[in-house]
Amino acid sequence: MNRFKKIYCRIFQACFKFALPFLPYRTPKIINSVKGIPEIKQEDIPKMVHYADKEANPLYPVPILMNAQELEPFYNLLMEKEEENEII
Repeated sequence: MNRFKKIYCRIFQACFKFALPFLPYRTPKIINSVKGIPEIKQEDIPKMVHYADKEANPLYPVPILMNAQELEPFYNLLMEKEEENEII
């Protein structure tokens, strides 16, 4: 059984190796700051806070775990700082 499993795995890997050039892939765009994302607007912040709050897990090894009430002012502060830097 072990021999058949190895053969199957090698065939499976070979199929993907040959299919790789035909699979759709694009190089990710590197975003250096918030201004690189023009789609983010002030009215999107509550939705972002909701998603970030749902993602938060107390088991993650982070120094501070923020709740929704703490995240919204933090996002607003980041947006303000980015607007100040854009003017300079």
